[in-house]
This record gives sequence, structure tokens and C-alpha cells, in this order.
Amino acid sequence: MNKKKTTIQDIADSLGFSRVTVSKALNNSGDVSQKTKEIILNRAKLMNYKAFRSDTIPEAVKEEALPGQSGNIALFLHMIPDSFHMASYFMMSLEQALGKIGYSLSLHLITDCELANHTLPASFHIQNTDAILALEIFDRDYCEFLCTLKKPVLFSDIYSSFTQGDLPADILVADNYTASVKLYSSVIEERKPSTIGFLGDPNYCLSFYDRFKGFLNVAQTYGFLSTYKEHSIISDNKNFQDDLWMQDRFKALELPSLLVCANDILAMKALTCLERLNIKVPEDVMVCGYDGTPTISSLYPSLTTIIAPSEEMGIMAAEILSHKIKNPQLPNMIITMNSKIKKNRTTGNYER
Repeated sequence: MNKKKTTIQDIADSLGFSRVTVSKALNNSGDVSQKTKEIILNRAKLMNYKAFRSDTIPEAVKEEALPGQSGNIALFLHMIPDSFHMASYFMMSLEQALGKIGYSLSLHLITDCELANHTLPASFHIQNTDAILALEIFDRDYCEFLCTLKKPVLFSDIYSSFTQGDLPADILVADNYTASVKLYSSVIEERKPSTIGFLGDPNYCLSFYDRFKGFLNVAQTYGFLSTYKEHSIISDNKNFQDDLWMQDRFKALELPSLLVCANDILAMKALTCLERLNIKVPEDVMVCGYDGTPTISSLYPSLTTIIAPSEEMGIMAAEILSHKIKNPQLPNMIITMNSKIKKNRTTGNYER
């Protein structure tokens, strides 16, 4: 069966850009910003767009490849992230950082079938691979399977029940717990909400679980532990992809004064639901997110959030993998990178 060819519309849909913008970027039009071109060109390459050739890439966004570049890092992921997702920016900085130290990056998209059967993508050739980076692979059994391939493995985020020593691999995450406690405590101290609630699936991944743990810490500290559940929507992550399901849940919910969302995408959905219910933000309900990607920040500049260091994490991932390839005897590490709090209008704060 022939594989469906990637089209300009596919690239546009994956990024949330218009077809015209993508077309202009691929044709090196001068009326598209350099940053937008970089995002589109990187996505076109990742999606194996047939017409995407190296001679169409503007010099300013070409990678600095080293002479004699021969190493290869295999990037495993279960879905191609769009520009709303921090992983998109992680991947861009990762590929650039690897190119500067002599490594290429090969992308391997894992299907549901491969995930369930613990098999490798046909595109992956272990003999040509120096190390593996698993980006947001949240299936524990598959993570364990990757660690049997006798290659250095780095996980960027992982399954929610992970504990130190579970896997013979390195783990790279943003600060989720400490930053969450700091932000939620600050908002409660300043704004004195009468109720608080959580929106998301704590068991979706380690990052969500740590954010939820931070929320629970704050709930206990400020006396909300016995009441937060009646003001929360906690469910399987797949349910939150259904906008009608979310709208119904919001209609039935006893809305909290402060709603903490597991990430910015859920915060955007929450803001849309609240607007349709004629609920004022932040007067009636305050909203917090997490991720702080440039795309979401441009669409919702007033959102209070925690900015994950996604681009810095891509650079750090390249360094970790390079060291582990050269020194495989190094002990496994869990690396946590600092996140930045941004209080804004959705919690009653106003940037000066």
C-alpha cells in the first residue's frame, strides 16, 4: 500500500498556520518572518515533504553541519507535535544542537500497533544508530523495550508512575512540581480564591503527575484538600480532545475560583468553555496553564502560565546524548531544568 504523500495542507494543519503562509515559507518569500520560516521548514523536513530540498532553505536557517558528520541519534515519538506543543520547539533546538557537534537526527514515528506489540518502526536501523531519544513515550512497557536495545537512551518526559531506578536510561524533564507549588501558592496568597480545581489527567505522563502533586501540596497547605474534587475535571487525557465532552463537563461543574490546568492547551480549551458560558475571567474564575510556547503566548498573551525551557532542553538533550555515547559507563541521571513563572491577566495580574 502506498504511503500518503505529505502536502502543504498537511504541514499547515500540523502547525496551525494557513496554507498560504506555509507555501510562502517553502518558497522563501520575503513577507514571512524568519522565525516562522524556520518553524515551517523544520516541520516540512520532519514530515518528509517531498518538495523540501536543502537548496530551498535560506542560508540563515541552515544547520551548521560539521565536516565528516557521521553520528546519528534516533528520535522516537508517538505523534508529530504541532506548534502549540513545547515538544515542537524542543525538536527544533535539538536538531540544530546535534548538527553543531557532529550528529544527524533521524525521526521514527511509532504507530499504535508498534507500541502495543513492542516492535520497531521499519525506518529504524539499529546498526546506524549511536543513541536513542524517546520524546514523550508514555507506555511503560515500550520504554522498557527501548532500554533492551543496548544503546544509550534518553527519555524526555516519561510515564506517570516512573521512579528513580526504574530504567537503565537518562531522564530529562522541566521543573513541574516546584514551579507549580510556587505559582499556585502565589496566586492564592494574592487573590484569596474561595475554591480551587484541577483540569487534566494526572496519570497521562510524569510531567502532568508532578504538576498535580504540586496542586495537591498547595490544596493541603491552604485548606482545599477536602473540596477540590467537586471543582475539578479529572479524566483520561483522550476525553479532553472532545470539545463537546468538555463543554458538557463545564456546564455541570461547580466552577472554582481558581482553575489549574495541566497545560496551556487545556487552559485554552477552558477559556473557550468559560466564554461560551458567559463566565468572566478572572473575575469569576481565574485560570493557570503550563508550557508557555510562543504560539500559545501569541494567541493568549494574557494567560498565567509556567514557561518550560523547551529550547534549552533540546540543547541539553544533545549534550547528554553526546556525553553518554562517548562515556557509556556514566551513571544514569534525572535532569530537571528550571521553569519560569509568568503571572498575567487570567489570574488578575497585569504586566507592566
